[in-house]
Amino acid sequence: MLLTIYVGLCCINLIYTTTYTCDPSISCGCSSLFTTVTSRIVGGEAAADYAWGWMVSLQQSDKHICGASLLTSEYAVTAAHCLEDIMDSLSELSILAGTNYLDNEAIPTIQRRPLISAIMHPKYDKSSTLNDIAILKFSPLTISSDSKLAFICLPKQYEEPFQTNTDLIAIGWGFKSQYIRVLSNTLQQVTVQAFSSGSAACQQSGMVNSFVQFCAGTIAGGKDGCLGDSGGPLMAFVNRRWVLAGIASNGKGCGQVGYPGVYTRVSAFIPFINSNVDFPVTEPITDSSPPSTTEYNNNQSIQKKSWFNDVYHEAFPTINELRMKSGTLINIVAYAGYIIDDMEMELEEMLKKLIIAENPVQLLQQLIDDQTIEVNKVISFVFDHMSQIQNEAMIQYLASVIADACLKKKLD
Repeated sequence: MLLTIYVGLCCINLIYTTTYTCDPSISCGCSSLFTTVTSRIVGGEAAADYAWGWMVSLQQSDKHICGASLLTSEYAVTAAHCLEDIMDSLSELSILAGTNYLDNEAIPTIQRRPLISAIMHPKYDKSSTLNDIAILKFSPLTISSDSKLAFICLPKQYEEPFQTNTDLIAIGWGFKSQYIRVLSNTLQQVTVQAFSSGSAACQQSGMVNSFVQFCAGTIAGGKDGCLGDSGGPLMAFVNRRWVLAGIASNGKGCGQVGYPGVYTRVSAFIPFINSNVDFPVTEPITDSSPPSTTEYNNNQSIQKKSWFNDVYHEAFPTINELRMKSGTLINIVAYAGYIIDDMEMELEEMLKKLIIAENPVQLLQQLIDDQTIEVNKVISFVFDHMSQIQNEAMIQYLASVIADACLKKKLD
C-alpha cells in the first residue's frame, strides 16, 4: 500500500492518495492489480475503469435502482430494502456488469443478465432495516480474462468489528449530494472510516443493533453513500484482497455532519449467504484482531468487553427483564445460540427450553415463583477451570455440550 501526499506551492492543499496492491493469485477480492483512491476533503471521485470488477447495477426496466456485489458468475448480494416493493416485478429486473458507466452500453465488456430469483432475508424488518440483505440469482455471466469481472471476498463468519477509524471504501452510482437528486452515470468511490458502534453518531443515524449493523463515514461529514448507492459494497482491504465488510443500508441524509451511513454487517450473514447459493462461497482467512476475551469468577458470571455488551443488550433486550442469579451463563448461551443459527432461533422460545446456572434448582424455583419465564430444561456446569476464555472458543465449547439437546432452529 503506497501513500502519496501532494502539497501545493501557493497554498497548503493536502490530498492523500492511497494505492492498494492486491494479490492476483487469489480467487476473489482482486479486480485490478493496483487500485488508487484519493481521500479528498469533500465527496468522492470517479473510479478507474475495472477497478471494482464485482460491482454491478441492479436495474428495473433497464434503469438503475441499487448496487450489488458479485459473489459468483450467477449470484450477487444486495440490500433487501432494494427489493421490498418490486418482488412482484421480477421479470423487469436485471443486473448490468462489466462497466463503470450507466449511460454507455456500447462498451464491449458490458453484460446484462435477467434475474432468475431474488431472496430477501426472512427476518428483514422494514422499519428498522435490520437484516437488510438479499441474494440475487441471474443467468450466468461470461467470465474470462477479457470480461474484466471479478468476485468480492466474504469476511470471516462473525469476525470482530473493524477498529474505529479503519479506512473503508464505498462505491456506487448514487446521488452525489442529497440536494442534487440525479444519479451519477460514472461509478464513484470514496474513503470513509468505521465508527464506534457505541457512538452517539451511530445511534442518531438509525443503527439499532451492532451485531448485524455498523456505521461508517467521516467526523467532518461530506463523504457518504446516498440514494442510489443502496445495496452496494463497503469494502475493507485485508491480506491483499478486498473483503465485503458491509452493504449500504440506510442513514440520515447524505454526508451530514454527525450522521454516518448505516451498513449491514456481512460477517453476521455468512450462513444466510451460503444457504442461498448453489454451492458455498469461500470466505477468506483474515488477520483481523483476535476475538474478545471473557473472564469467569464466582462473584460475577461474565466480565465482557464493550462489543460483547453491545451484542448482549441490543440483540437480546428481553434478557434484561429476567432476574438472573449470580453465576448464571444465560447471556453467553443466548449469544452462542444466536450466532450459531444465524439469527434463526427465536430467543423467547430458546429461553423456555434452556437455563444454565451454577445453582439450577435455586434459579429454577426463583423463576417459577416470580413467573418470569417457563422453564422446561435446566443444565448445570461450571467454568471455574477457565480464567480466560475467548469468545469463539467458549461458543464452540458450549455448542459441543448443549447443541444436540437444546439449540435447535425455530423451536416449537
